[in-house]
Amino acid sequence: MSKIIKSLLLFALLSFFYGCNSIGVKKVTQKERISKRITGALIDHEILSSDTNNYLAQEGLLETYEENPSLVLSKLVENFKKSRKRDVLFALIELSYAYGKNVDSEESSRYYLSSCYFAYEYMFGKNITPTLGRFSYRLAMARLYYNYSMSDFFSFLKKHKLIRNDSFEMKSLVGNIKFDKPEIPQELLNLHPTDVLSCYDYVPENLLSWSSRSGLGVPLIVANSTIKKRLEDRRMSLIPVTMFVRFKPAVDGKISARAEYYNTFRNETVKINNETLNLELDYSTPIAFQMSKSSIIHGIEYMVWPDRIKERSGMYMLASRYDPDKIPIVFVHGLMSSPATWAQTINALFNEPELRKRYQIFIFAYATGNPIVYSSHLLRQELLKMQQKYDKDAKNKNFNNMIIVAHSMGGLISKMLIQDSKMELYNEILKGKFKKIEKNLNKKQRNFIKAVLILERLPFIKRIIFASTPHRGSTIATLSIITFSTRIITLAPDLVNLSADIADEMLVMSNLKDDDNKFRMKTGVNNLSPKDVVLEKLLTFPLKPVPYHSIIGRKRGPLVPGGSDGIVPYASSHLNGAQSELIVRSGHGVQETQAGVCEIRRILLLHLKEIDKDK
Repeated sequence: MSKIIKSLLLFALLSFFYGCNSIGVKKVTQKERISKRITGALIDHEILSSDTNNYLAQEGLLETYEENPSLVLSKLVENFKKSRKRDVLFALIELSYAYGKNVDSEESSRYYLSSCYFAYEYMFGKNITPTLGRFSYRLAMARLYYNYSMSDFFSFLKKHKLIRNDSFEMKSLVGNIKFDKPEIPQELLNLHPTDVLSCYDYVPENLLSWSSRSGLGVPLIVANSTIKKRLEDRRMSLIPVTMFVRFKPAVDGKISARAEYYNTFRNETVKINNETLNLELDYSTPIAFQMSKSSIIHGIEYMVWPDRIKERSGMYMLASRYDPDKIPIVFVHGLMSSPATWAQTINALFNEPELRKRYQIFIFAYATGNPIVYSSHLLRQELLKMQQKYDKDAKNKNFNNMIIVAHSMGGLISKMLIQDSKMELYNEILKGKFKKIEKNLNKKQRNFIKAVLILERLPFIKRIIFASTPHRGSTIATLSIITFSTRIITLAPDLVNLSADIADEMLVMSNLKDDDNKFRMKTGVNNLSPKDVVLEKLLTFPLKPVPYHSIIGRKRGPLVPGGSDGIVPYASSHLNGAQSELIVRSGHGVQETQAGVCEIRRILLLHLKEIDKDK
């Protein structure tokens, strides 16, 4: 055997006994490399990132960590206090968070708080070396650890009802941290801790897009479902809040902190060390959470049983308070629907910074089984209440640039807000017979009939968007099964009670009652018949000077005028004189499609452009 072969065998034998492993590379996917190199314990707390793994190996602590992670954490804390080095600080961020996932839930708060503190120090601490590089992925990871550890820490505060405490102390790896009185927006002061949830505990489903922005802090869901009657107190459960924990420099070795809660409708940034930084935003999760409680059953309820939704009817403001520096958008849903129909649209609009900054959203909820002239009357009254409260002197330019976005039947009741009928609708319906029976009515009843049938344009509405609106009705409303189903609709008690003493003849003439059944009043479904006298007359009243737009769905065929969305034919949705008309591939729910949402967004931006041009 040659000397070369003998030498190779000897090296192979020695390698076997010494346990040497060959160095090389392994083919992996990009996802696997990112997981191994960067994300580490944030994704799987059983796995360390390569950076932390390297640090422990270099310090000879890798095996010790596997046997006694608590001991290693203590050693690293002492190391950081002496060295103020960034690599040990990053290891502390990751190991504290990972260890928190492996201990008892009551004990875990100590480690989540520690990870949050170390991440804050990594990003904003002074005299830490080396300085951060511009493209450091560790900085991005520190921000993620800061947010996620804060979310877990928030769950602890919530569980122990510490969210609103004036002050308290919490254990951490760097000693007790004293929390000062939190900074909480007024609208959250009276909420029970169970009404506030972390967005990180939920994932939105079935939304076309995710309206969010990366930044600092934990986005929260304000889940308070209390609905009050007064306009100024009626709120949707959609107050976007981001929690941020600010750590103050240690004084005499003692660290203090403060939890700050920001209403991101009003404030999207936070100031740290004289630098303005973005807060993390998440609008989609609160929207999805709120709307997850809605279903087709709610839509039927809105149509059939108006008394059941009495407390839910009216105008809602998707904010904690009215902002005079923003333009109101009022969304109006359609037949057998509810405010949930606007989830896709609102979600998409929140993803546009300019729209968030310039618009304030309102939603009108109403019982869709009521006659359309009555529903329009209710909407008008709600808008006039808003004007009286928010713009009594009619001097606020933002309020007076209001825009209405309406779907299906909502378009019909909204259209009446921008029309002047004078006495024409009144006379057409009553056929000049009002005076003959006026003597049978009291003053309240006379005023009610006039308020419903005499339309006067509201001057503060400056634009309207119609989505799948049946201006000329739909033949579906005349089908026998549909007309039969209207018999189960119970009209609003207020409407019925107010009209109880009015003669049958008066109800028939005012289009509030079928003339073939003296015991039943007309419903919103009846009003959708192509032969309905109100629909026919409304088409004769001009909509100008208010600009209006149409978004029309077509289920089949080319995207040109014609066809139907399955409920409303193009011939009914089309309006001459529209500033724009878009036909999209859609069923009747055109406002929930990507194309429909994008068109609403385009028109809202156009509205801003034209307003700014006139300044």
